[in-house]
Amino acid sequence: MGLLESFVTEHLGTLLMISAVAAVYLTNLVALDALVWRRQGESPGRRAVAHWLPIASIALVALLMGRADIAIGVTFATSVASLSLVLGVVALYRGMAPQTDRPRNVWAFVLPAAVLALLCGFRGHFEPLHGAVLFVQGLAVWLAWRSGAVVPAIDAHTTENQGAGAGFTFLRVIQLILGVGIALVGGWAATRGVVERSVLVHSYTPSVIAATLLGPLLVFPMLVTGSALARQGRADEAISTQSGIVFLNLCLLLPMLIGVAYVRDIVAHPQHAPLTWLGNVIENAKSAGDTKSTTKTGVAPATSPVTTSPSTQTSPASSTTTVPSSETVEQVLPYPLVVWRVDTVLLVVLGFMLIPVSLGRLTLGQAEAAVLIAGYCGYYLVSIYLGMRWG
Repeated sequence: MGLLESFVTEHLGTLLMISAVAAVYLTNLVALDALVWRRQGESPGRRAVAHWLPIASIALVALLMGRADIAIGVTFATSVASLSLVLGVVALYRGMAPQTDRPRNVWAFVLPAAVLALLCGFRGHFEPLHGAVLFVQGLAVWLAWRSGAVVPAIDAHTTENQGAGAGFTFLRVIQLILGVGIALVGGWAATRGVVERSVLVHSYTPSVIAATLLGPLLVFPMLVTGSALARQGRADEAISTQSGIVFLNLCLLLPMLIGVAYVRDIVAHPQHAPLTWLGNVIENAKSAGDTKSTTKTGVAPATSPVTTSPSTQTSPASSTTTVPSSETVEQVLPYPLVVWRVDTVLLVVLGFMLIPVSLGRLTLGQAEAAVLIAGYCGYYLVSIYLGMRWG
């Protein structure tokens, strides 16, 4: 018994990561069966949601466990891997020439979403306004996605299958609930595993371990489904699926993380509430404006004589409870510097690449696939180097 306990204690991080990988793959199977395999026609949106559930679960659980760096790292690492590693491997396996025009209009929206994520990094942290802007961008993508959805041809066989699948609606709901539960357990195991590994491997931060280990593991099921789509000549659906995962990460998951982080902060520190904070900011701005006007004119504004009686003096205790410091606000949901410098920049580059692809001017062949895979390998190495703990 002592030997078993020592083994588990020594390899706890590895065992937790293995459990998280098993939970991720099981969640993908359950979600794909509920959302895709029981339905007819092309379904890049539903396939993207099925692959996105484990990502969202790990990110949300990590944030609730106090590891915002892991949550942000997983969100951006999977976005980069979806557009570089997955598309590269699938295109290298078989050239990806879009067969239809309708779903391609949403691919170009990756660029503005990535640019918005890049602009958020200039503050060094995420704010509620950032979440609102990203969510509005997500609504625009959703409208474009709906307008460009492919409607499958209706025939007798399809109608019969759809009628048979309609009876499984309740079963699909149960499957989704089960998949989400498994994903949440996997998110807990993944977060604990990353923290345990960071304790053993002191040279790397938890966010880097999450990006370099969880990122490729989370996108591996996408390689399987993407290769299957390429073999069937449905390259457009594969690209739409990977783009949909990026949209879900940037325009839905990030706003969710921002909202959860700030709600938790308001509950823990009521003085950080938005209305209180905004009122104090306006009051301080007015005071600063009065000071500037006095400095420019050289004449103090006319005021009544001020008495210095103890009843009118402000106590030090009351003067210190005005505005929460900027340092406190920034710590609600920080934006890791490595993620901003590497992940978001690479997402912008990949967004530029998708524009000619969406216009039909560029086909992802073997040469483009090699560039995408090499780019992901470079991203992987740079992330490891910049995320090292020196000293």
